Amino acid sequence: MSNHSSNYSANHSSRQYQDVSIARLLGQLQSGSLLSMITSLREGIIALDPDLHILTMNPAAEEILGQSRWDLAGVPVCELFGDQTCPKDILADTLLSGQPIIDFQTTVQLGGGRLGHVLLRTAPLKHRNGESLGMALLLGDVTEVTTLRQQMVQRGGLGNIVGQDVKMRELFQLIGDVADSEATVLIRGESGTGKELVAQAVHDASGRSTGPFVQVNCSALSENLLESELFGHV
Repeated sequence: MSNHSSNYSANHSSRQYQDVSIARLLGQLQSGSLLSMITSLREGIIALDPDLHILTMNPAAEEILGQSRWDLAGVPVCELFGDQTCPKDILADTLLSGQPIIDFQTTVQLGGGRLGHVLLRTAPLKHRNGESLGMALLLGDVTEVTTLRQQMVQRGGLGNIVGQDVKMRELFQLIGDVADSEATVLIRGESGTGKELVAQAVHDASGRSTGPFVQVNCSALSENLLESELFGHV
């Protein structure tokens, strides 16, 4: 118990020391240096007033949203997200409590009219006299990462085939590769291993997916009948 308390005390003291050190450093910086730091960030920063209207933003936020700070000045921040995805209640609670939001993911309109995914963080903005000036909203564009993650989840199954194992993912990749080909595909395996499922998946992923998938049980046909079944007869 004492070890836990001492560890917590040490970690807490270390965090306080870091906060004081950063505050001391920022207090020594020229405003131009601080501005240069903010404008060079790849993460978007949007300054909001207490009514959650946009005051200004850094170049990264302009690039993410595809709009300039001048066009968005005075606009309610929820117009960026839409009524269904705007975390308005959370932002309002943050203003009242002063507690920051950490890594809240939602969707937002990106440049070019695309719908993207962003990771939100907040930080309170206070005047030197302690009065609230609003908050800073930090945007991290995670659209590409989210899309890749969704694709990986979807690759957990292909058609009626389900699996997360490395070998199964290799099979899904192989099915996708051969489905684009016009070559004949031979599927081998023991009875019950799912050869028919793989054949169906190849068909569904191919350019012939809109056509019929015809199954023929060759083992149930004699040699002469099989020839007629596959190639026809006169």
